[in-house]
Amino acid sequence: MSNPVPARARGLSGAALKGLAVLSMTIDHAAAVLLQNGAACAGRPALAGLYLACRGVGRLAFPIFCFLLAQGFVHTASRRAYAWRLAVFALASEAVFDLAIFGTPWYPGYQNVFFTLLLGLLALWSLHAPNPALHWVGPPACVLAAGWLHTDYGSYGVLLILALSLWRKNRPAALALAAAAVLLHCAWNSYWPGAAALFALLPIAAYNGARGRALPKYAFYLYYPLHLLALCLLRRALGLG
Repeated sequence: MSNPVPARARGLSGAALKGLAVLSMTIDHAAAVLLQNGAACAGRPALAGLYLACRGVGRLAFPIFCFLLAQGFVHTASRRAYAWRLAVFALASEAVFDLAIFGTPWYPGYQNVFFTLLLGLLALWSLHAPNPALHWVGPPACVLAAGWLHTDYGSYGVLLILALSLWRKNRPAALALAAAAVLLHCAWNSYWPGAAALFALLPIAAYNGARGRALPKYAFYLYYPLHLLALCLLRRALGLG
């Protein structure tokens, strides 16, 4: 009789989750950038269907990144260094993000996802600060800041990070609150295709607590602006605008 698979080996590692999120994000951004957020699909039903399918797949990425950030907050050797990395790459990625999504290197009305992740990290940091006053002030301030700055996913993004941070204490509660956040976000924006993000909770639920074979620390940070730049260049090469 064969030995059972060790419990820690079952499920998905952190590296596997990150790989899934990166793939999902890339599919989503390819559709958004190459098809100009659906504008290029006018009068082309097949292309419109492909666009919607790709954007649906893309909804998996953000909840997984939120979950990984909440896990990273617990395991990081330096919260300060973690915050600085997010801040630096938020600023470094903004011009290429604006160019890819809005067609201009300067679009102050919307900020890339690194800003949302940074505010989520700051919300968690304040929630665990020695000063009890920060527990009540910090997280709401970060939620409001994300909405005010119009970061990618906005206030919902920070709330989702806070919900998924409960994973280590109460997994069912974390998943339930994350699902509620997704549905409330869809209802608030009257955009129910965004409910595809609920499927991200399945791989998150399969997380086995293992790190897995991780890529170099800065691989994802660099991949984010570089893949957007590559998509911009491809859009230009194909004459798509």
